[in-house]
Formats: sequence, C-alpha cells, structure tokens
Amino acid sequence: MSKIIESIDYFPAGYCTSYTGLLFKGVKNQKMTFPAGVFLIKHRDKGYLLYDTGYHYDIKTRLRYGFYRLGTPVQMTEKDQISRLLEAKGIKPEEINYVLLSHLHPDHLGGASFFPHATFILLLPYTKQMHLIPSFVQDNKSDYIRGTEFLEEVLKDGIEVVVSHDPVERIESILHEKNNLS
Repeated sequence: MSKIIESIDYFPAGYCTSYTGLLFKGVKNQKMTFPAGVFLIKHRDKGYLLYDTGYHYDIKTRLRYGFYRLGTPVQMTEKDQISRLLEAKGIKPEEINYVLLSHLHPDHLGGASFFPHATFILLLPYTKQMHLIPSFVQDNKSDYIRGTEFLEEVLKDGIEVVVSHDPVERIESILHEKNNLS
C-alpha cells in the first residue's frame, strides 16, 4: 500500500440485474448482473473517503422506485446498505470526510443521505449517454474539474484513476492494470 493511502476496503452493497440492450447502444441484449460496490479509502491527510455510496434500502421498499425496480431489479438486504456496512466496521457516518460520486445513478448515490457532514464531489458529469435515470443534481463543470483534481491529488502515490463513459474500457482497465481504482 502507498504511504498516502493507508487502506482501501471494498463493500458489496447489493446488485441489480438488467438487459444490456436497454442500457448500452449497439450491444447484444443479454441479462447481466451489475454490482453496487463502495470503496472506503483511508487517506493519511484527508481521513476517510467513500467512492460511491451504493443503494439505499428504500429502493426495495418505496413505491416511488417501482419503475426502477421493474427495469433493474435490485437484490439487497438492509444490511447491504453502506451505513450498516460501515457500522459493522466501527466507522460512524461523521467520520467520512469526502464522498466521491462516479455518477448519478441510484446504485452509486443511494446512500448519500447518510453522510450530511461530508464534502461531495461529482466526478463524471451526467450526459445524454446515461439515458436511464435523469440527473437530480445540476451539472457543474467547475465541480467536475475540482473533483478530478482532488482525486488526482489524493491518489497521486502510484494509483491510476480511470475516468471513462465506456463500460468495456473501464472493465478492461480494471482487469488488466495494476493499482487501478475505477
């Protein structure tokens, strides 16, 4: 592990299933599983950072998320919620200083409300390519630039950051490169 990054923990925070033809243009339609993972990064100077927040359990129980569940059925229990996963590790929500959101889909921002004291940084702006879920947060180019600069500073000690809208490129980078956080 680097001198700046003290630890990185991965939390599986549920998953959904859907058909690739609904999500990606020009891809053969087949059923796939999409994990909702959360990374907890302990930085020497910045403290705890979360990369994404996974689903909130409300997505399984509230009527207003019914259409989302039809298109992308979510599999999780209340124990899979990031608040519970951190609690099991002995970490309180107020100990999270930064939340880095890769983009604004429910499997990435669902647990955001558990961290009211954290500074939130959106890493990828919402684009027309992400056509399933509308953005609830106004895109802001300066916030995006600030977020990528912050991430570069935080992870500068030998960890490559992959930023891409192409899921195949992201997956290939993760599988074939060392020290990637995507």
